[in-house]
Amino acid sequence: MLKKYNIFFLVLFLTFSYIAFAQENVILEAKSVTNQDKNTTIAKGDVILLYKGVTLTADKIIYYKNSNLVEAFDNITFTDSNENYLNAKYLKIYLDNQTGIIKEAKGFYAPYHYFSAKEINKIAEKSFILKNAKLTTCKGDNPDWSFTSKHARIDYGEYFYSKSAFANIKDIPILYIPYFLWPIKEKRESGFLVPDIGYSSNKGFFITPKYFLNIDVDKDLTAGINYFAQKGFQYNLEFRYKPSLDENVYIYADYLKDKDIQFIKDERWRIFTEINKNIFDNLNLKANIDYVSDFEYLNDFQEYSLNNFIQQNDDNKFKADARLVYNTKYSNISFILRDDMQFYDITDGYQKEHIYRKPQIIFEKNSLNLNLLKIDYYFDYNDIRYTSFINTIQNNYYQSIKQYKREHLKIKLYKPINIKIATFTPSYTQYFTRWHDFNYQFSDIDDNENSLLKLSANSDSINRNFYNISLKLELNEIYKNYKNFKHSIYNSFEFSQTPYLDQTATPDLIEYDRISEENYYKYTQTNYFKAASWSLKLEFSQKYNLAKTDSRFEPLTYLLDYKYKKSIEQTFSYYKKADFDYYEKEPFYNKDQIKLTINKFYLSIEYIFDKNITTEENTSWTNTIGYSTKKIDLSFSLKKSGINSKLKYFNNSLSTNEMVTTLIYNKDCWSIGVKYTRKSITDISNSNISDKYENIFYIIIGLKGLGNTSREIYKK
Repeated sequence: MLKKYNIFFLVLFLTFSYIAFAQENVILEAKSVTNQDKNTTIAKGDVILLYKGVTLTADKIIYYKNSNLVEAFDNITFTDSNENYLNAKYLKIYLDNQTGIIKEAKGFYAPYHYFSAKEINKIAEKSFILKNAKLTTCKGDNPDWSFTSKHARIDYGEYFYSKSAFANIKDIPILYIPYFLWPIKEKRESGFLVPDIGYSSNKGFFITPKYFLNIDVDKDLTAGINYFAQKGFQYNLEFRYKPSLDENVYIYADYLKDKDIQFIKDERWRIFTEINKNIFDNLNLKANIDYVSDFEYLNDFQEYSLNNFIQQNDDNKFKADARLVYNTKYSNISFILRDDMQFYDITDGYQKEHIYRKPQIIFEKNSLNLNLLKIDYYFDYNDIRYTSFINTIQNNYYQSIKQYKREHLKIKLYKPINIKIATFTPSYTQYFTRWHDFNYQFSDIDDNENSLLKLSANSDSINRNFYNISLKLELNEIYKNYKNFKHSIYNSFEFSQTPYLDQTATPDLIEYDRISEENYYKYTQTNYFKAASWSLKLEFSQKYNLAKTDSRFEPLTYLLDYKYKKSIEQTFSYYKKADFDYYEKEPFYNKDQIKLTINKFYLSIEYIFDKNITTEENTSWTNTIGYSTKKIDLSFSLKKSGINSKLKYFNNSLSTNEMVTTLIYNKDCWSIGVKYTRKSITDISNSNISDKYENIFYIIIGLKGLGNTSREIYKK
């Protein structure tokens, strides 16, 4: 029968678990507990020591009262409330200065670090020296990979580091590391992050050291310096701040003075921000910026970015939008600085367009209730500067500039009326616009229908009055509950009229510069079907356009959205939206999306056709198929695009833009794989710009605790 004794002494501090020691009441259980003398207590046989969530077991424990020394022998196991544990053959700890020695130690440090050492010397409160040390995230006595060092140091909650270490596969050394640093942190703390190291065919050897700074619980910063042997140093900075649920500050920037670039300026950079910050109760700052130095920057450096969530910008459209918004009961006032930029490829160079607003001032408010009716209003002032630059390989440079100022006012009056079975909403919208201070000439126009609909243009300014009348009837929900699903129907009828006005003299750069003629009736029916494992939305919308002299039926817009989920491993969804032209007997626009998961297989298909696009590719097809298990991830993705005169699901007119094949083998603590990419790129040389295909092979390596990396190994 176990004997329980209460004794007063300090509990030991062991590797990877820190406790501040003081004289406390502990519980000691053993088959035999004896006091050899006034100074020495000996516990033998299945010894258990309990203290503040910490458990120590051993075959034998000796406590020396005068020296505050604890010795433990054989089958030693230490565990704490964080699931950390340590096994050892011998342990000796002086509790006063928290120093001591541990022999033949093996342990685990949450969440996934396994370590062992021939001997551990505890030299300070949170510091340990390890002899013949091994560190890994793999389970077992002979891990698949590990780092070993004859002499290493651990600072609890900080790093494992050594001035001389080896990377091993099984017990075979494959790489010597002169200085090794591995973060072993339980929580967000400042420190160096594991860098990427590799080789690129167009950048040479590269290394990407990074430092993470935990400023406070709601803000942090990451800074890095990417070194590319062929291009130089790239400086990165990422700042995150989350002051509240409704506020967010994110700033990312990188900069490189490229020493190996042709045709493009050598100072290259990117800025990306997402800021929504309340300055005062009613004053808000918003800044949404995605801006680059040149049209090839993302292709060259996106994969080396500190930022993982910024998506590739295939359209080469960028913007810088910063605004202060002051909200009041009757008006929201915005002061805006904005630049919209887009790059276009041309035969022997590129074109860059900017639309600057310097500044834009907006007064607006929606749903102002004036008892008898509601009002939406919008007023803006814009100082516009449009620039177009064309650069060619031959260093020819062309520039055109347009400038003007504009005031624009929109007032909408409306009244939703409840008529029991429906809601009827009549509305009237009036537009007043004035353009002036042009730096270019335009033709004089005088189109004067009446005071509410007119346009006059002379050498000094353009004035336009415009209006819209709208009537909308929205029927209440009609529904029926069946045994296995519910069916709901919504119907709406709308009439809208915006008269014709000759606007050829007006600019056409920003919103409301030109307002299209409208005179139509529109009917929309939406059906919802809802069941336990599936849902379906069917919507049909038909517009009859009175503004046309013939072919007045606009394309029928129909939408189908079906989702089915039997389990996590068995799902299916199909989405289709199309505009079908009665007179051409074919769709003008069509989008299909299919997603299917069956156990370990998945399939994704997207096909888009837009006949309204006439100057560039109007058809795209993206297809991904994959197989995923705990050990294998295999996927194939194909992207094609081209120009079609009509919708064709199966045709040879599309050319391959990108093809990606990926194979990854996964184990508990590591993964390895290969990726092959074939994609269309723009090739820049001193003599010309041309499109060609680039073939790249990557190796993908992932080590649990260190992250994943994908590195180019061959390019042609």
